[in-house]
Amino acid sequence: MSEDLIVGGILFCISLLGVVSNWTVLLFLPKSIHKSFGTLTRNQAFGDALQTTTVFFVVVPMVLFDIQIIKTNSNLVSFVMLFGYEVSVLSHLLLSFNRLCAVSSPLKYHQLYSIYTARQLYRQAHSGNVTKQINKKEVGLLVQTCLQGMLFSIELVCYFVVSPRVQNKWSQFFLTTVAFSTIHACDGAISIMCNAEFRELLFRKPVVTSSLALSYCPISATMEDSVIVGIILLYVSMFGVLTNWTVLLCLPRIASFNKSFGYITWNQAFGDALQSTTVFILVVPMVFFDLEFMKTNSNYISLSMLLGYDISVLSHLLLALNRLCVVASPTKFQLYNEKLTFSMIIAVNIYASASIVIFFLSGCKYSWSSEMWMFLYHVSNQCVTFSFYAIFCKYICIIFIIVLIDVFVICKARLMYKKSRTDASSRPMNSKEICFLVQTCLQGVLFSIELICYFIISPTVEDTWVRFFMTTFAFSTIHACDGAISIACNSDFRSYLYKKSIRKIRAGAEASTIYGSRVETTTMGFRSRSTSRYSANFQH
Repeated sequence: MSEDLIVGGILFCISLLGVVSNWTVLLFLPKSIHKSFGTLTRNQAFGDALQTTTVFFVVVPMVLFDIQIIKTNSNLVSFVMLFGYEVSVLSHLLLSFNRLCAVSSPLKYHQLYSIYTARQLYRQAHSGNVTKQINKKEVGLLVQTCLQGMLFSIELVCYFVVSPRVQNKWSQFFLTTVAFSTIHACDGAISIMCNAEFRELLFRKPVVTSSLALSYCPISATMEDSVIVGIILLYVSMFGVLTNWTVLLCLPRIASFNKSFGYITWNQAFGDALQSTTVFILVVPMVFFDLEFMKTNSNYISLSMLLGYDISVLSHLLLALNRLCVVASPTKFQLYNEKLTFSMIIAVNIYASASIVIFFLSGCKYSWSSEMWMFLYHVSNQCVTFSFYAIFCKYICIIFIIVLIDVFVICKARLMYKKSRTDASSRPMNSKEICFLVQTCLQGVLFSIELICYFIISPTVEDTWVRFFMTTFAFSTIHACDGAISIACNSDFRSYLYKKSIRKIRAGAEASTIYGSRVETTTMGFRSRSTSRYSANFQH
């Protein structure tokens, strides 16, 4: 694994925590929290969310995919991060003043920070239960301020004092970039941890009432379940984004790409990347933060997912036909040239796009259901009929053809492999073709299982979680696994990624060595000049 991937992975995990925690504070901070402290906390969360979101959506892709245009303009990106840092630090200062006033002069606190009158304060102060509750809240808020202030102090010392004295590149990375991102990621988590009301709002437990012994709030249960669904989809789609975009960006650089199988695999990865990226960027935030606007217009989001699904399934069919031609008629496989391959890919993509346009013009909607955590077709006779014949029957026929081709190709390849044992020169080629065949069969099996789970088994299941795993989870997982299977079954691809990683690691080690020698030379030169000046002054 290259250094860029390690750095990007570390920043991804940290910024993901920051995005989730800080946006949770921004969107769900209850109004019952102490008015001035809650307002300042929300403003601090805004600065932290701005910084972590910039790292998550801009810096992490820049590092992972080595995007030069973002690196060239990274100074503009840093302005947003510095602005978020300034807002967060100054909000910390205001929170410290808030706690100072609450502790040192509690009687004047509400005169400075709220619109309550002294008479209302006096009545509250003489109520034993309320006073105890307020004191407990104040302690939690004080702990929040102290923890966040301590983290900022440690980060400043590491960034400006310790890191300039360190020569190791990884140590500098952890003392600067990681520390800088971590404090903003932890701010939101600390705000949630130190506030009991906030935790109860997010994960509400059974509530005891005067008339009922025990009752659950259905809205809270739904919110908690939505968070779990969002997290599951986040990791599945994130895996799909990484694997499929790796295939898209790196596959054209290897030698075996300039063949029909490589072009079709690239087109299939494009469809999978389109679906995984849509889930990662649009569906996950929609589910996680319960965004009603996106749920209302989720039928438009589904069009992108269906287009990616169509391209991926039809590319699977082309891959199966490609393997059939290799095994059944190896001498005629040369007819499967670049021109024919491009023509088939263009035809497949046009057909997939036309299918989505027809679906959209038919008036049917494929929108998100919050109750079932899956995309559902609009309930009407026209849409049910259209979805059954134009989608279910179409995909079942395609997958059935793919399975038949794969079974025939496997049997034929087994006979060919037995015959080729005596021919040493043809063995490497045969092993490559077998790997490509394994890739096609594995992906076809996954698609077959997903279709059976989605259209046949899930309608007979009543449990919401089981239905979620058989539909939305399975739908996202097959696209996430496609890229991983393409990488695992392509030895040239794995060798390319390995060699590229080794080169980057060696280049990083050489750069670190050169940097250390330069620092040492500069330091020794400074010492020698200082010593000579001191000696000259002493002699004078």
